[in-house]
Amino acid sequence: VRQGEGHKIGLVTFSNLVSKDFDLLTNNDSNVEALVGPAPYSGGKVGDITPGGSTSIGGGLDLAIDQFSGDSSRDEVILLLTDGMENTPPMIDEIDHRIGDRRLCIVGYGNETNLNGPILASLAILNDGSYTIASDELSLKKFFASCFGEIFDEPFSTDPEFFLPKSVTSAESMPFLVCGEETITIVVGWDTKASSLLFNVIAPDGSPVNSGHPDVQVRAGRTWRFARIKLPHNGQQDGTWTVNVFRPGGGEFPPPSIDIRYFINVVAKGGPSLKRVPNPKRFYTGDTINPLVRLSYPTGTSPEHAHTKVTITRPTESTGNILSKSGLDQPVNNAGDTIDPIYATLIRLASNSGTPLITYQKETVDLFDDGAHDDGAMEEDGIFGNPLHDLLKHEGIYRFHAQTTFGHDCQASREVVWSVYVATKVDENNTDISSTVIGDTPTGKKMVKFTITPKDKYGNFVGPGKADSLNFTGVAGSTIIGGTKDNGDGSYDVVVEFDPNTGDEPGIVVG
Repeated sequence: VRQGEGHKIGLVTFSNLVSKDFDLLTNNDSNVEALVGPAPYSGGKVGDITPGGSTSIGGGLDLAIDQFSGDSSRDEVILLLTDGMENTPPMIDEIDHRIGDRRLCIVGYGNETNLNGPILASLAILNDGSYTIASDELSLKKFFASCFGEIFDEPFSTDPEFFLPKSVTSAESMPFLVCGEETITIVVGWDTKASSLLFNVIAPDGSPVNSGHPDVQVRAGRTWRFARIKLPHNGQQDGTWTVNVFRPGGGEFPPPSIDIRYFINVVAKGGPSLKRVPNPKRFYTGDTINPLVRLSYPTGTSPEHAHTKVTITRPTESTGNILSKSGLDQPVNNAGDTIDPIYATLIRLASNSGTPLITYQKETVDLFDDGAHDDGAMEEDGIFGNPLHDLLKHEGIYRFHAQTTFGHDCQASREVVWSVYVATKVDENNTDISSTVIGDTPTGKKMVKFTITPKDKYGNFVGPGKADSLNFTGVAGSTIIGGTKDNGDGSYDVVVEFDPNTGDEPGIVVG
């Protein structure tokens, strides 16, 4: 968050109660220290946060929105971090009408057992925002860097992850390309406070970047450090730059040599950006999805000689299948959080197995700017796409990581990450329906019980606990009596009152 450019930052926390912990104030040294403390930036208001209570995500968003002035000349953005499921009013759907044109960058910390993935992903997609899942502390830091880069229109140039074995002192050099950028920010984050990492940066002419130079800003925390370099630096700008990561050495008590996982993010300011083309719709299994991205300069023009691909991380199983086999547990109260039957069951199953309930696989496909892949134009316009017809096979979160390289004599790269939630689509050919006459009424009508097991075209169960996402209506002559009974095994019972005088068969419609 840059200083001297009018940026403001505030902090709201939420449990069953919401709190304005830090006013929306100008980003300067004194406010930064009040917010996060002095180096290593683990104190201040942020350091005082403790977990507890239940979870009102809607309440947190509502209070955050209250802090904004609504000034249309300012970009107003919320970075939302949660490690839980909303269970306390106000809920997200009660306040989402207040979001308006404000952008959302949402990071969920955990996995499918503790996060409202469907709600959070939909909130992001429907409000032109982004949603990512951080399954551990390393990816949490990485996605925070991603969010802040997105907030300030400073896109990723590259963001790989690495492993440094305990027997190795320094890692292999990581090159990256610069072509016309005004500033580059190199962020290195690692997975443990038990050790530390350093890095240096080498310019295209082979000269090292001096961290004490007035055009270089360096900051470091317990498990991260960054260097922001204003370009050109000592006459160096376009070309191949290099980052070298190594362990600190020397001194009487050097950090222990242990295995370290780490990432390197290069965030660029200036030049083109790569962004997801908004697509505010809900996706279901069997749908076609086109992961459209736009590569463009602020002027609207696009670089030439661009090559783009997207890597998709997708689930290999649906939670509906898992829950249909296991049945549903009762709700659980955990330290003030009420956990509903679906997530209570998933948590128990994950705990009993000791392994992730759902595995994921990756596949990479090329994206094209040629008019033949539904990118919206017949000629090159900087929008890349490729309709994927048989990708969405299971319910869950799908993560998209698009990467592009561009330029000819002067080359650079950009990356962007987003996620979507895919629900199970009911398919009439695979859904099992049976009916039983269970009695007659005094008026000569019949009571008919339908048992429905909704499944999609691939045979995946919608699963138990989903009555609120299913819609049952009676056909002509059939009137639904009472509510829907969830049998806990993926099937649902619906009773209708049927009038034989209509000449029709008893029936229901499932949506």
